[in-house]
Amino acid sequence: MVDKIFDSNTNPGGYLEIQDIVSPPRCDDDTLKGTDLEKWGILMLEASRKLGVPLDSAVTVKQVMEGAGYVDVTEVIYKWPMNRWPADKKMKEIGMFSYFAVGTDIDRRLVSFAIRLSDEANVYRSLVS
Repeated sequence: MVDKIFDSNTNPGGYLEIQDIVSPPRCDDDTLKGTDLEKWGILMLEASRKLGVPLDSAVTVKQVMEGAGYVDVTEVIYKWPMNRWPADKKMKEIGMFSYFAVGTDIDRRLVSFAIRLSDEANVYRSLVS
């Protein structure tokens, strides 16, 4: 798709901005290691890849853009908390909004992957919901 955007919709000197998330969830320490949430996230990623909509496409977006012909591609990576645990006031506020936008609505947003492709992912969904 980035190729089509570059060829059809970007004039010389123009730019493309892409914002995306990366899944499975990550953290700064090892607190997710071996948890049901980590396992569920990995299974959801596998399911999304099978459906052709990988939940980790943000990891390669810079290379994809450069491959399409964009030059001077800048990648900015932000930490994005998903709950109110951060000590920093701004990150705590972002985390609260994220939790209510995504965390309380996991079923509606992601259950289709589990239903269509992975019974095991559906089991982990029930453990982390």
